[in-house]
Order: sequence, then structure tokens, then C-alpha cells
Amino acid sequence: MNEDESATPAGEAPSERRDWQSRLHDVADGRYQLDRQLGFGGMATVFRARDERLRRCVAIKILHRHLIADPEHCARFRREAESIARLDHPGIVSIHDLLEIPGEFLAIVLEYIDGPRLDRALGDAPPLPPELAAALTIPLLDALQHAHDQGVVHRDLKPANILIDSSSLRITDFGIAHVADDSTLTKTGAILGSPHFMSPEMAEGQPVDGRSDLFSLGSILYLMVTGLRPFDGGSTPGVLRKIAEGRHRRADHVRETVGRNFASLLELFLATDPEDRPATAAAAKDLLETFVDDAFPEPPTLKAWIKNPESYTLEVGVVIEDSLRRRARVAVEEGDRRKALSKVERLMALAPGDSEAQELLESLHDDEVKRHRLIGGTFAVVVLLSLVAGGVALYDFSPSPPPEGALTDSRSTQATPPPPDASPPEPEADVGEATELAMSIALTARELADSLEIPVESDHGQDRSSPTTLPVAEVEPELESQAPADEESPNDVEADEVTASVVRFRLRPPSATLQIDDRQFDAMEASRGIELLPGAYELVATGPATETYRRTIEVTPDSDETRSVVLSWKDGYIRVQVDRDALIWVDGEQRPHRIDGGRAETIPISFGPADAVASEREVSLRVAARDDLERSRRKTVRVRPDTETPVAVTLHEH
Repeated sequence: MNEDESATPAGEAPSERRDWQSRLHDVADGRYQLDRQLGFGGMATVFRARDERLRRCVAIKILHRHLIADPEHCARFRREAESIARLDHPGIVSIHDLLEIPGEFLAIVLEYIDGPRLDRALGDAPPLPPELAAALTIPLLDALQHAHDQGVVHRDLKPANILIDSSSLRITDFGIAHVADDSTLTKTGAILGSPHFMSPEMAEGQPVDGRSDLFSLGSILYLMVTGLRPFDGGSTPGVLRKIAEGRHRRADHVRETVGRNFASLLELFLATDPEDRPATAAAAKDLLETFVDDAFPEPPTLKAWIKNPESYTLEVGVVIEDSLRRRARVAVEEGDRRKALSKVERLMALAPGDSEAQELLESLHDDEVKRHRLIGGTFAVVVLLSLVAGGVALYDFSPSPPPEGALTDSRSTQATPPPPDASPPEPEADVGEATELAMSIALTARELADSLEIPVESDHGQDRSSPTTLPVAEVEPELESQAPADEESPNDVEADEVTASVVRFRLRPPSATLQIDDRQFDAMEASRGIELLPGAYELVATGPATETYRRTIEVTPDSDETRSVVLSWKDGYIRVQVDRDALIWVDGEQRPHRIDGGRAETIPISFGPADAVASEREVSLRVAARDDLERSRRKTVRVRPDTETPVAVTLHEH
């Protein structure tokens, strides 16, 4: 346990503490001396104490007096001690002793952790980049796997039950843990726990296994990267209903910098059905490690994050961005387009409008366009050659019809032989040779397609019963004259049928996505063109750190132009803290912002349309003391959309 437990209640009387100290003296021979109260909960009070024998600090958790007579609560309390005693892992707070005077006193002596609880640390910090949250959480999965291997399921995992020491996160409070070979916990105990991080099976009083803890850990990760709990509501029953039904917003819809990949990973943890979650904590760890994937040259440190969460989060963000740029460039050089796109997409989510990411994305897009043109051109050659080959193979080699005036036998289909002086007919073409030519051309085309990784439909997939399409023959004049002038020919009817237009969209920033009706397209797909029937369409475009773009467009049969969809950046923010009353001028503006000494002032910084303004601005600040304008400081701050940049200014005496 640690020093950051919940606040001490006013009802704790000194006389009760003296009584507890007396009981401790009796049960442990004066070994433990209570120091001060750390926290107070519904079941126990926690003290820091001194172990006089081993000369170290410990945490002592003492069951409330009015609960000692309740066998159920005593069973839960002993159960916690038994659960922790099974476990020996650096990620789990260890137990030293269980102290009991039957019917009078019950306490657990625990390892003392000199650090804050995770819920308090998160309350003082901005949301973490997913890579940092994953890196910090991976050791917890090691600890959970160890507990699950011993048959222990925590069942009440939440930020308040995770402590932070100098180097790692530590799990504590196994008060309602389920032990696989122990069935002493009653049905009432089976539904205890903290509702906001409880799994659906816990909420419904169903049997649980280790996947219940993974759901809770997914909820904690969600909080770490968004700043919000996934399941919230006005009452405990309302929260439990949302959990049971799986009603929550995707993390990237709450905070776009989370990115689609990590949000999808969180959806696995938060699956309502345990079968859809990772099977084990080790499997969940593999998922997080894959996502972290060399994001940091050196492992991030909890100590640095706790010391200054705002600045460290910003520093880590820069490290992650640099790593993503480097890995994207390597993927492009190696020709691994899918990996390059993945890294660029993550970079664009983390740093909207990053110039290098935009260049990489556009180069990948240009390569894709060239590839599609090459594929299209190759298929055009294949089709043309196939038509030529088919024309040779299917040409009608029967004799030419007789010239006008030649006599024919109406009872026979044979034409009258040509006159003796007629030149001999050309030798018939060899059908076998034509077929060989066609097959050779087709084989060459297939080899070309294979070398370009172009899928070619198997010959077995063709419908041999359908007629072969040949070049359209010239229409005979007498057939044209037979069509009445005031009637539409079949060809005219077909020409009037409604056909789709290919409409291309240029998205800015390229990290944006476009939604048309129920279909969604990334910037590359939109730029290649989308088939739309004539009519009105509602366009919705969203992107990291941008305002939502909504427009209605009209598509006509001849809509072939490229349409620009330009989103506007959201405001960025500078959070300025000054040590005295001050005035702040931003970028030389005439009207200053007022700030009271010791208080932080948040100043919005506007950007503009993404095609005209970069996603990062350098903003100059002039901060002057209100009682002495000559005493001033100047700072240059880099600001990004939808991001708060902290700045501290000291106006001390010169």
C-alpha cells in the first residue's frame, strides 16, 4: 500500500487508533508501530507503520470494528491474505503477515509502496500516447498471468488498486479475488467490485476467469489514452447496463490521436463476450508488444512520467513520431507498402498534418496510381491481343458468297462452282495455328500479369455457354432503313439508362477519412475515384485534430472533376502558468490576456483550413508583470491543433 489512499474521514477518533495500537502490541509483541493513516474504505482503514524488528515501513490494513463480527467480511479479508500469499511477482504488492484476535481484531501487513495510486496520477496528467500507455501496462499483464497461473483472478482491477513505485506499476487489493479451488465466497460476494471497470460477466453475477481481469485492464487502458472511462453514467445500475450491453464510444472517436489500430485493439479487450477477448494475459501482452514495436529507443520510465507528466508526455510523443517517420521511410525503401501505410497512418493520427508524413502518404499514393495505370494498361493489351487472337480463331473460313447474278440451286446450300478461268481460292487458314497463337498470347499476358502481381481470373471460371463477344460488324443499310423514324432503337434505350459517374475527391489533410452514406474511404481511395449514381449525397469528412466537414453534393452523369474536401484544424491551446499577476500578449496582438499569479490560464490558438495552414505553429508570447510592465519575459512555443502545450514563466526580480 502507499501514501496516496483516499482521504482520511473525520470520524476516525484518536481513541480508536490507540485501541488498535494496543491490539497490535498484543498480537505482534510490539513489533509494529502505527505512524499515520493513509486511507479509509468501506471495509478497512490503512495505516503506514514501522516494523521495529526489520526496521522498515509497512502498510497495515485493519478491518473495521463493526465488520469483525460478520463472518462474511472476515472471510473476504482472510481471502485477500490467502490470495496474495499464493503470489510472488514484482508486479504484485506482497503480504508480510496476517494478524488476528478472533472476534476482536483482524489485519493484514503489506509491503509499503512509496508512490501514488494510478488513478491520482492519471487525474494530474494529460491522456497518454497509446504507445506509452501500452509500454507502462505490459508489466501488469505479466503480473496478471502469474496470478492466473496460480488460479487467482483479481476481479476488482481498477486504477485505485494499482500503485506506482519508482520503476513499475504494482497490483494490490485482492479483497474479492476468486481462487479457482476455493468456493467459500458466497453469491453476495460474487457481485462485489467497482462498477466502472467491472466485466459484463461480473456485472451479471456469472462465473469469471482471467479474461474478466483483461476486460478491466482494457477499461484502464481506455482511461489512460482518452482521459475518460469507457462506461459511465448517472448511477451504478446505469453503468452496469452499459457494461452488460457493451455500449461505449470507440477510443479514437473520443480522442482521434488514439488512432484506429489501437482503438480496434481496445475493442478486443472490451468485448462483451469473453470468448472474443484475448485468451490469456500472455496473449494480450503479445498484442500490446506488437503495437509498441520499437516505438522507443529506450524504455519509458514511470519515474520521469510521475515527476512531470505533461512535459514527459510531450517528450515521449516526439520520440514516437521520430520512430514512426524512420520506420515508415525504411518500409518505403524496402517496398513494404502495407507496413509503410500503417506507420504513416499512425503518424498522421499522432501528429496531424506532419509534413513528412504527408509527403510519404502522397508518394505512396502516386505509386499506387502508377501501379493501377500499369495494371490497366496491361489488361488493355491483354484484351486487345485476345480479341485479335479470337478474331483469327473464330473467323468464318467458309467460301465467299457468289457474286450478283450467279445461279444457285434453291434446293441446295451449295453455291455454283466458280468459272474455270477464276483465280484459285486462297488456301484456308489453319485453325490449329490460330488457336496456338491465341494461347501463346494469353500465356504471355498471364506471365506479365503474374510478374506485376495482377490477379488473373482462371479459365475454369468462364461460362463456355455464353456467346463470345466479337467486334461489332457494320450495320447493313437496309436494316437501318427498316427502323421507324419515330421509334427509339434498342441501342437508344440502352444509351439512356442511368450510369454511375466516377467522382474523385482530394482530402486535406490526407489523414482525413470521407464518409458517403454508409461507406467510408481514406484519402487514397477517395483520390482514385468513387462510383456514384446521379443524385444528392451527404458528405461527412473527419480527421485527427480537425473540425468535422459536412456538405451536400450533387452528382450528375458528367461529374468527372476532382472535388476538394478541405477540413479546418481545431484550435490548439497554450496553458500558461506565471508566478505572479501578469499580462500575456500572443503573437503581438493588441489586447493581452490577464492571469492571476499561481493560476494557470488556457489560451486558444486558432489555425485555419488544412490546405493553407500547417498543423504546427510557432507562437510568440510576451509575459509581463501587471504591476511593472518592464518586467517581462518572451517565449516561443510550438502549438498543435487539439493539443494543450504547458508553459511556465517566472517573473522574478532582475
